[in-house]
Amino acid sequence: MRILPVGFLFASITFSSSYAADIYNGTVIDAHSQRGPEISAENVSEQINKSDVDFTLLSFRGGRPKDLKPTQTFLAIDKLTKNKVRYLLPTKLGGHAKGAPLPKVMKKLKRFQNKATDNDIEYVGFGEILVQHAPHDNKYLKWDGVNYDLYNEGISAMINFIIKDSKPVILHVELNDYEKDSKKYLANLLN
Repeated sequence: MRILPVGFLFASITFSSSYAADIYNGTVIDAHSQRGPEISAENVSEQINKSDVDFTLLSFRGGRPKDLKPTQTFLAIDKLTKNKVRYLLPTKLGGHAKGAPLPKVMKKLKRFQNKATDNDIEYVGFGEILVQHAPHDNKYLKWDGVNYDLYNEGISAMINFIIKDSKPVILHVELNDYEKDSKKYLANLLN
């Protein structure tokens, strides 16, 4: 029965002639932005400062050149945006989606956690864990994608690590790209 009031709320916001600023005066959070190594801390900060978003939950992804110091980059962005960012511990930089050995992935995850603590960064959660990701074949990225399930040893180990830390995490699941597995993943999420 809770769907009906939410539906009415959505409809009233969607079809109202009021602007969002007239009907909402609270905190706006950009819930998941990723900073890649090809974009400078200055460019990221400039975009965040231009937006009307109060806080950005910022995670980091890899690529070339290697982004070896996400904590230092985060601190630079935090300073340039006057504290408008919150840190999500990187989960993609461990290489789990590219088949890195589980001990290496977990060691890297723990290292990112320790680096945040050592730098007095109060992280608010973890970046996304790639459970499913569509393949890419373009001039910027050639990748076969991934199609794990939530009981995969690596996925389970990362989720259990995060649960022990009592922080939220983002699970990247692309149900439309792997339709034959959609019901299985939805059942996994409910269990």
